[in-house]
Formats: sequence, C-alpha cells, structure tokens
Amino acid sequence: MNKSSPNYFALAALKHLPPRLKEAVLMQNGLSEQGLQDDAKALDGRLHANLVRDIMLACDDEQIGYGQEPQPLGSWATMTQLCLSAENLGEALRRLARFYRLVPWGIETRLETGERETRFIMRPVKNTAFEPYLYESFLFYVYRFSNWLINRQIPLSKVEFNFPVPPQRNQYRYLFHISRFEFDQPQSQFSFPNSYFKEPIRQDAQSLKRFLMHTNLHMIVQDFSHNSWQYRVQQSLSKNLADNPGIEQIAASLGVHPHTLRQRLQSESSQFHEIKQNLRSELACDLLRNSKQTIEAIACQLGFSETSAFSRAFKSWTGSSPLRYRQANSI
Repeated sequence: MNKSSPNYFALAALKHLPPRLKEAVLMQNGLSEQGLQDDAKALDGRLHANLVRDIMLACDDEQIGYGQEPQPLGSWATMTQLCLSAENLGEALRRLARFYRLVPWGIETRLETGERETRFIMRPVKNTAFEPYLYESFLFYVYRFSNWLINRQIPLSKVEFNFPVPPQRNQYRYLFHISRFEFDQPQSQFSFPNSYFKEPIRQDAQSLKRFLMHTNLHMIVQDFSHNSWQYRVQQSLSKNLADNPGIEQIAASLGVHPHTLRQRLQSESSQFHEIKQNLRSELACDLLRNSKQTIEAIACQLGFSETSAFSRAFKSWTGSSPLRYRQANSI
C-alpha cells in the first residue's frame, strides 16, 4: 500500500506562508491550494514530505510560523546529533526535551517517567495559546524520531492534546499508530511503556547522515511494524479479510491460544479490533484510489456483509463516503 497523508496536514503546513511564497511552493510541487481543499483527498507521502521541506526552506523556520518565534533551520539536525550519542532512548529523549527548552518557541518540553509509563510532554510557556498543528506535528516528529533511533516501532499507550476534539481526529491514528486519544487535557503528550526507556540507540553517524538528507520523508513513510505481533496479526488478517475472521481464527493461524495473542498484543499497547479496523481502513483507501473495483466488491473483499455497513465504517474512518473519496482521489 502506498503511504499517503490527509490534505488537512498539507493545508495546515501552508497556513502561515505569505501568498506569494505559498503560490511558489505549491507550483514547485505541482499542487494548487484549491486542489488541497477537498477533505476527502489524500496526498502522496513523498509529495507531502517534499512540500513540508520546501515550506520550511521558504519561510526559513522549522516551525513554519506556528511557534512564538521562528526556529532557525538546522535546529532539528543539531538536536539529532546530540541524541545520537545517548546510551538509550530515555537519555536521548531527555536530551531532546532539554534542547527544545533552550529554543525560544513558547513551548516547554519535558520527559517524565512514572511507575509504568514514560511521558513526553509539551506545555505552553505562560499559558500562551498555540494552534493544534504545533502540537500534532511536533509530537508526531518526536514519536517517529524515537522509532528511528531504536529501529523499531514503539507502541504508544495514549496520546493527549490540550485542545478540543478537532475535525481531523480520525486522521491521528495514521500519525501515531494508535486509536486512543484524549482531548481538552492540561498538556499535550504521548505515553509509552517504561520497558522502551532502556532500548539502546541503533543508529550511527552514517545512518543519521542518510536520515537528515530528507527527514520529512523518513518520518512520513516510516514503517517498523514488521517486528511486532501487530504486524503478524495484520499479515494473517490480510490473507483472510474477506472471511471476516475473529481473533480465534487468527490466533490459530499463528499457532497461539487466543488468550496468549491478546496478552502479546496488549504488551504492545494494541488490540485485535483496532488492528483489524486500521487494516480495513488502509486497504479501503488504497483500493478506492488504485483499483477499478466497485464499492460493493471492495466491501466484500474487506469482510463486510453489506455495502451500507462498509460505507458507514469508511465515513467514520475518513470523514467522507467511499464514492466521494474515490472521486477526489482518482488519478
């Protein structure tokens, strides 16, 4: 399946560019603002990465207008070099948080470790109000960078935001590989099991050099899920999805008891139903964009007994109907 990003994130990234620069950046990437207005349309992951990179270069600000003050280009690269020599993930994230406390962007970053979970926290300084995209994008980058450092996907326990439920909430699971989000919280943060705190850094100077050649691309198309039980379940489901298998059938195909499978998924902060819904959503989007199958055939292929049930589910995943999504994303 091709990696793609909802148009919301591209439009949000463009928001603070002056009209002349915005037009130039869009033209440079073969895009138009009008074409990005359709909520049902998705942007190719590589194109999205190129767009964000070009926006940063155009406005000379790594926070693309969302911070209290512009963040000089090279800030992120300097931070990654500081983190690379850390002994483990926890120490790397402490360095990251400390680095961004020195940057005058209006946000305080902290790493706090509790009895079972570690939290990466963002708090506005002096109760300054910031737009949701600042929190969405920075937590996304820190999370994906953490995955890259240890060369595996960290199963987040929860992601919290200090703003009300936004229209784009259904898109967050593609950013954080989780479906559990809370809003109107005192601070924005993500949490993960303490067992990952001591994970060793598995990158070096050469891999960092490759990473920094196009950080945005590495973040957006990142996929380390092949090392997990979530991935095994996903692979087994994808072979039998039309039969709408339950956890008993999938556990049998993996040679484990259903209770054991639930425990192993729980250890990765995941659930069978969540994996199944995410797989259905990703496959549905891919088939609607890239195949000529009817919506009825796609519903059947994804294990829905009725097309109407598929349409309702798809709208809950993406905010649009299957037909509108296909029309908006047809090549």
